[in-house]
Amino acid sequence: MGRILKWLGIGVAVLVLLALLAAAIGWFWLTGTLKSHMTLPDNNPEVASLLDYREQVDAPRGPINLHYDLDLSAPSTLANPPAERRPWTRWWWPGGDISAETACAQLAAFDAKGFGGVEIQAFAAGLDAVESDEIQSRIRSFGSEDFNAELSEVMACAADRNMDLYLNHLSGWPAGGPQVPVEEGLRELRFSEKEISGGRTIDIELAAPRPGLGDYLMAAGEMAFNRASEGSDLTNFVTEHRRLVSVVAAKKLGGKRDGNPLVATDTVELDPATAIVLTDQVSEGRLSWDAPEGDWIIVTAWSQPSGSAPVLVAGNSSGFVVDHLDTDVLEGHYAYAFGEGTGLNVHYGNGFTGYFNDSIEFMADRLGTPDILEEFEARRGYDLAPYIPAVFVDLRDNFYVRDVARVYAAPSFKLTDQDERIRFDYQKTISDLLVDRFVGGSADWAEARGLLSKGQSYGMDLDAIQALGRNHIPEMEQLYGGGSEFSLKLAGAAGILYDRPIIASESFVWSEMGYAVSPARIKAAADKLFLSGINQILYHGVPYDSEKAEYAEAFGEMGWHPFHGTGGEFNYSGNYGPESSIWNSLDEINTYLVRSQNLLQAGKPDADVLIYYPFLGFPSELSISEPAQDLFLFMGAMPDEVGVGSSEEDGGIPFLKLPETERLQSTLWLEQLMPIVKQLDERGITWSWVNDDALTRRLDTLDADQKVLLFEAPWIELESAEALAGREDTVAIMGSPPARQPGYLDHEARDAEIADIMTGLAVSRSVRDGEELQLWARDDFVFADASTVRRVTRIQSDGSAIHFLANQSADAAEMSVQVDPSDGRYLYAFDPKTGQISGIDTSAGAGIDLAFPPLASMFLIETTVEIPGAGSYGAFPIEAGETLTAWTLTSGGFTAELETPLGDAASLNGFKDDGTGLLYATAAEITEVTSPTYLAMDRIEGSVSVSVNGRNLGRLVLPPYRIDISDALQSGTNTIELTVTPPRFYELVARAESGEEPKMEFMAGLGDKKHPKIGLIGDVRLVTLSLDEE
Repeated sequence: MGRILKWLGIGVAVLVLLALLAAAIGWFWLTGTLKSHMTLPDNNPEVASLLDYREQVDAPRGPINLHYDLDLSAPSTLANPPAERRPWTRWWWPGGDISAETACAQLAAFDAKGFGGVEIQAFAAGLDAVESDEIQSRIRSFGSEDFNAELSEVMACAADRNMDLYLNHLSGWPAGGPQVPVEEGLRELRFSEKEISGGRTIDIELAAPRPGLGDYLMAAGEMAFNRASEGSDLTNFVTEHRRLVSVVAAKKLGGKRDGNPLVATDTVELDPATAIVLTDQVSEGRLSWDAPEGDWIIVTAWSQPSGSAPVLVAGNSSGFVVDHLDTDVLEGHYAYAFGEGTGLNVHYGNGFTGYFNDSIEFMADRLGTPDILEEFEARRGYDLAPYIPAVFVDLRDNFYVRDVARVYAAPSFKLTDQDERIRFDYQKTISDLLVDRFVGGSADWAEARGLLSKGQSYGMDLDAIQALGRNHIPEMEQLYGGGSEFSLKLAGAAGILYDRPIIASESFVWSEMGYAVSPARIKAAADKLFLSGINQILYHGVPYDSEKAEYAEAFGEMGWHPFHGTGGEFNYSGNYGPESSIWNSLDEINTYLVRSQNLLQAGKPDADVLIYYPFLGFPSELSISEPAQDLFLFMGAMPDEVGVGSSEEDGGIPFLKLPETERLQSTLWLEQLMPIVKQLDERGITWSWVNDDALTRRLDTLDADQKVLLFEAPWIELESAEALAGREDTVAIMGSPPARQPGYLDHEARDAEIADIMTGLAVSRSVRDGEELQLWARDDFVFADASTVRRVTRIQSDGSAIHFLANQSADAAEMSVQVDPSDGRYLYAFDPKTGQISGIDTSAGAGIDLAFPPLASMFLIETTVEIPGAGSYGAFPIEAGETLTAWTLTSGGFTAELETPLGDAASLNGFKDDGTGLLYATAAEITEVTSPTYLAMDRIEGSVSVSVNGRNLGRLVLPPYRIDISDALQSGTNTIELTVTPPRFYELVARAESGEEPKMEFMAGLGDKKHPKIGLIGDVRLVTLSLDEE
């Protein structure tokens, strides 16, 4: 996505220059230049219909059961989980230029580092730097017989290692490619219009649609995109293969269509009382109609190919995005990609686990299928045809321009005062079709063949919770929605509401954080994912490591990295392969992750309260929300970490006119909700989302006492309100209750019914503030006081409860948990970092005191099963012991004398990271060593090797940072040396800015944008424990 965004941004700059030239040379020159980038490219081959590839499965396989319960009576299963619970990694391939021998060797390295699976994404990102024509030809050979033969061997290697292997839905995204005929590509709803004077019989040919604002902006983006990668295609304006949807005429009340397509404020108002559907008076493209007196506008709706192309395709052409709303075409596309003709079918379920669809990010104006009227009426209950002008809004489904760049257009027409309801109904219908035909169609094709379908089913405005829940494995990403819990819990909610036991996430990916990620940040991010209901980590990611000299020549020692490196136009973390400092810490990191995932994939997810989410889609603009900046790890920022950079300036674009827009209602609603859920989180009360689809179709699958909160909901579906009325004892209203539905059908009567139901529910239970909400929402497990520790819970079929607790703060937290295990149940603490299991005595019935160092975590397990061999729990003392105050820091030729609390090494005057590590040294006087003594460090940005009196005691990678140094201590003076290996960010920036290594120029200047901290942060203490504490 990053490359698209950058070149669209440059495209806007190009548009500015073109517009300035047009002011001097002429408007027709400008529009002609842009229109030349709306035509179909010459390099798209003639291809067969995808329908020809469809296959019949003689013996369809059933669904794959991903549910399991953990045997808590066997402690070895906690400390040493099975390999199938390991994390995965995204594995980027340079198109078709791979060899099975090299790939299998890298797969073995993944296995050795604790990965349990890979997700292969083969594309052309960042590969233009390779100058060899032969290599470029091999890159573009993706999908060929030779490529599939190599891929088949890699699948065999994965099977031999019992590793999961997923394939991206071919090359690039959204799903599509050169094999897609333009007429079977993604379709959109377009209109043409004609003004006529009535009082006569008219006989006219229906005009084809004209390009709109989105087409011109995308054409400008394509011009810029071609500067980076010649011949690249983004979108095209394709009136060929258009199909008539409807024709409606209405009298004009006001407004005027501007001749400048860059004007997005030219709404034309129509008289709804005069609207006449004329579709049945069309024959062979001509309309014959006895038009009554008056000035009329005839609006013709067409379904036509969008001409949009997938990006970064490793082929001789980009081709087209496949029609996501045509099930037959989609089946043919999957058969082309993964069917019997590829030879990959021999690995179904063993070496080929399934496939993955990236986020739903289209470059289309307004999606629309030829059967949209039939589907709309069947799903929404009324005929759309008379109201269809109301649905036309430029850019409505263009994720990049509307959602990311936040460019909004006014509606093309105004028909009624309730047009927004009609547009909601249309969007809901498109959402339904995407869920049923694309997400559901993908899952069904996979399931029949013993495969799994997983997908990031969000992006455009759709019911993301329902869409995610239709996958076998819903997948989220930390780059979306700022990585906030509000967006991540869309996938967590899908797990709860649609019974999906495995919830994945593209993980550890943030903007402008290449080579800046420390193990502590990874753990903090993983914990945040776990707390949001995610239980399957997918690193983003590791590149294929080519052995060819041409790659070394093109990319230098850092190798090819599609999202941050030579040849790339963006900076996204991360490369977690051998070039990264993280690679050598993966053993410890992945041990922590597999132990955590082993517990968090067991049983079923549980939430104390479900909060009604009333919107379609999730606002991308949350990433610039000021209140959201205070969320933990928002946009990847660690606590007390500040990004630095110049603010964006609005230079203005000649000829472009946009409506004045306020911030999205969904963003404002989320900002209102933030302090409310914070009060739940602080007391360990768990929450997630619930949508209308689940309220109307899935409520009976939830526990009878499942609590549901309606917070300042602007609307609710009548059917949802009725379902909640049947469970009024478990429903609470906070703020104003909804008094209307979002849709148009019988809205006055249905609004009144909703208002009556909601008034009754509000009378039954309204909560006025956070304290009342906590009292109502709390369950048997709750924190005694507010804390920075957060909780998520899984329940096994035998009633065992698995609670994951994590301190989402750079400060230590001491707390008391009020937990009331039933008679005959045991309570255990499990440390996923060390694998240690400890029993907790609950006989006194009082609260359980727990201590969490910064960023620490633990599990509490309630079970009827006694775990053999468990020790006795005792909290390590927080901020206790003797602080070692004086330190010497040495790094290459840099030396500094420091005192605690220690700060960011990169901020020290004169510091330069030369890649040799940061050596911190001090002396400690010990009178006598009589008890166990630990070295405890508050925070480390990097990994640290500990040496006492010249004796190497080991390395610490993840918080909490403490190590027993008793055996190395001596009476008298002790030399303590701590060698920190930080992320390579500052090292690479310095080398890039030296000018001596041109292959690292991609790192130059990044230190002015981001200031990730490195080294020892805070205090370092000697902590002596009594034998009882030990």
